[in-house]
Amino acid sequence: LCQTLRRVLTLLRQWHAPRDLGLGDDVRQSGCERLLTLLYIQWCGSGVSPLPAQRDHGEEIRACVGFDDIARQLALEAEAFRASGAAAPPAYGPLTEHWNVVSINAPGFLGVARGPECETRIRHHQLVAIKRRSASGFQLAVVQWLRREEDGQLSVGLRLLPGLPHLSPVRAAATAEGEAGDIPGVRLPAAPEMRTPATLVLPPGVFSPGKTVALTAGTTRSARLIRLAERGADFERAVAAQSIRPPTPGEGPIPRRCRC
Repeated sequence: LCQTLRRVLTLLRQWHAPRDLGLGDDVRQSGCERLLTLLYIQWCGSGVSPLPAQRDHGEEIRACVGFDDIARQLALEAEAFRASGAAAPPAYGPLTEHWNVVSINAPGFLGVARGPECETRIRHHQLVAIKRRSASGFQLAVVQWLRREEDGQLSVGLRLLPGLPHLSPVRAAATAEGEAGDIPGVRLPAAPEMRTPATLVLPPGVFSPGKTVALTAGTTRSARLIRLAERGADFERAVAAQSIRPPTPGEGPIPRRCRC
């Protein structure tokens, strides 16, 4: 299956028509390539090895599903920390669910079991935040694969995103449709050991190449969105340039330094 998908994807990227490859007459090249790429990642990528037949539940974790709920959960934790200091208890609530780790397939990949009592809708390539007992905070992950078990539980494969997430509301420039307003955003620091740059996790539709946004957490700073690192079912993860100090009113643009 992996070899077949790779061969078909190679031919599609060489602009062979999908109908010539036996994929049907009613599909477009771009959409077909995206779909097969997603299937290849979910079926054949790292961390998708079969779960053991005897699924012993291991470490208990708390999970939050979906970008919007993750942003609210991170805001609750930040508020609890400011109110009570470092010794504040975890701000768990109705936004989180109880999951169990089933397997660690590869570094950065987890297989987890989600009980039938969990009712939040979950789908492929959706953003998830998990809190392990040994961790100081939540960690972001992406749903890699899903499988319904005979006992009603849902097995979920997660691909972990490196870095400790920090809630960072984002304000884009005002448009003709209305005034600019803050939207939720999550900042992930760079991970040099994994060759991963700093990124901003944003709601769908916010990213555009070269767009400048203001990070309004604490001291307002600006950042330029360089490229899209990943587009998920309910999020966009953009590589952001190093934040620069915004000019104060009346100061004008920051002059460039001459490299003589």
